[in-house]
Amino acid sequence: QVSPNPFAEDLYVRFTAAEKGTAEIRILNTTGQIIISRLALINKGYNNIQLFGLNKLITGLYVAQLVLDGNIIDNQKIIKK
Repeated sequence: QVSPNPFAEDLYVRFTAAEKGTAEIRILNTTGQIIISRLALINKGYNNIQLFGLNKLITGLYVAQLVLDGNIIDNQKIIKK
């Protein structure tokens, strides 16, 4: 789950992981180009990753993508206000 949606500056990505590892959070534009990519160490179970400083993105539609161990786990449409 990604919130808030729509967002202004910060995003929170919440998910449950089957095991400890590394997650990559990507923000893609509507053409599929990766605009932002952040790595985070995650724990087994519930995780909450915060993305700061997204206020420089232009207003519009984006996709938040969660990648665990090189596998795309989820895509969610998000709106920058």
